[in-house]
Amino acid sequence: MADVSDLRAWLDAARSRPGMFVTGLSLGQLEAQCTGWSAALAAHGIDEFGTGFNARFRDWLRTTRGLSVSRGWAEAIRAQAANDEQAWGMFFDLLDEFAAG
Repeated sequence: MADVSDLRAWLDAARSRPGMFVTGLSLGQLEAQCTGWSAALAAHGIDEFGTGFNARFRDWLRTTRGLSVSRGWAEAIRAQAANDEQAWGMFFDLLDEFAAG
C-alpha cells in the first residue's frame, strides 16, 4: 500500500482500490472509518487533514450544496446519486473540491 500519512492519503488509497477498504462501494462504511480516524487523532492530540473531518465536510456540503446532512455526509451524497458507484465518484469529486478550497 502507498504511504498513508494522513486521512487524505488514506482516502486516495481507498479511491484507487475501494475493495480493500469497504464492501460494495459503501460510503457509510467509509464515513464510519473516517470517524475512527478522527477519534484516534483526537485521542493523540494530532492535527492533520482528518482532524474533525466528518464535521467539517458535512458543514461544507450543507453550506456549498444545500444538502441535508442530518444523517451524515454519506447518506446526503448517496441520496443525490442513482447508485453506489455514482455516489462513490461523487464523493471523491466533492472531496477534491473540499480539499482544494
